[in-house]
Amino acid sequence: MPNQNGGTLHETWVALSDTVLSGHVYTLTDSLATEHREYLRIERFAGTWVYLARPRGAEPTLFWWDAQASDSTYWVFRNPEHDYPKRIVYNLREAGKLTAWIDDGDNATEDRIEFRYVSKLKP
Repeated sequence: MPNQNGGTLHETWVALSDTVLSGHVYTLTDSLATEHREYLRIERFAGTWVYLARPRGAEPTLFWWDAQASDSTYWVFRNPEHDYPKRIVYNLREAGKLTAWIDDGDNATEDRIEFRYVSKLKP
């Protein structure tokens, strides 16, 4: 996904097991330098799913899965105590096309940052 500062944003995920996904976000600049690394993890914990974000390797921030707002193609994670974002959403629009966004919670549109991804995997 093109980045507003130049370069391309990449987000990759690997299933480590049926209950753990490991993710990595980075920007590859036009000069092929890597910027803004973030380590991600989605895992089953205490009977629900949690999303752990570690921007630039910082201590993880937890976001809890909102089962009532989610379905098989729309996953919502929330942490109302976090400064920003308070909500992370992944929406599988169709095979190989995913929209993700972060925002300040329900009905937040002004502070929404959206990411559109296309899978590089061949079906």
